[in-house]
Amino acid sequence: VDLTVPIPWGKDKKVRRHSDKFRLTLNEDFAGCLRICMEHHLERGSTWIDERLVHVLHRMLVERHPNVFPMAFELWEADSEGSFTSLVATKLGFACGKVFHGITQATIKKDSRSTGSLINRAAGYLLQKSGHELWYRGMKLPSMSEYDKYGGRNYSREEFWSTYKALRDQKPLNIGQVLRSGDSLVAPRVYA
Repeated sequence: VDLTVPIPWGKDKKVRRHSDKFRLTLNEDFAGCLRICMEHHLERGSTWIDERLVHVLHRMLVERHPNVFPMAFELWEADSEGSFTSLVATKLGFACGKVFHGITQATIKKDSRSTGSLINRAAGYLLQKSGHELWYRGMKLPSMSEYDKYGGRNYSREEFWSTYKALRDQKPLNIGQVLRSGDSLVAPRVYA
């Protein structure tokens, strides 16, 4: 997805209708979210995620590589007492400079509010606001066609590598600070 062009992430009817019922965090439990995705995929037959990958990506987060930043976007729903304690969706990836590589996601609570779609739009909005310029989603699958309207398209190998090389050493804004500033489709989770 080309994040240099204006994208109407918040124009979706379900985003407008339901985003205030959720809260968003970033990397609150990166390893836990990756394990949730591993279990989610195993329930559907297989997964490429294993404990070695969880360990390596979590270590990259903790050791703060200067140009690679693992990310777990976490979408929380309020419980009966109004505390946002129930994880309903997570999206994981890593940024290399201004390129975000989406690697996996899990929609834990599936209902008419489309929490998987909501976390994708919230993540896209934050990536764009923080100055990321390309969201690499991997091979295009039929389920990704809805993102064509947001600038999703196939790149030739030459065009992708040329774009990637130009962006991998550029530094975006701190996406966590952008989220905490409140400039997000889904409000950040605040702790008392």
